[in-house]
Amino acid sequence: MTLRDQIIRDEDCRLRVYYDPLGVPTIGVGRNLRDKGISQTEADFLLGNDILMAVSHQISVQLGSLNLNGKELLDISYGSVLPLERAII
Repeated sequence: MTLRDQIIRDEDCRLRVYYDPLGVPTIGVGRNLRDKGISQTEADFLLGNDILMAVSHQISVQLGSLNLNGKELLDISYGSVLPLERAII
């Protein structure tokens, strides 16, 4: 078992903020948000994911109102979603 596996086993992974036994706000695998917070790289990564999810949701809402066959949907997805992903990243 790797060190990573051991830490996950001991700490567990929680995807929402929780308070550890000392009352410290924590997220993920024991990440102390009060004292450590997150790095700029992590904040940028989270923002990129949030933007991508919002754009993807908007595209799916717009596509849902269209009557497209499978090929047309793939053409639209690969022609417009991927460049948006590249722009965000």
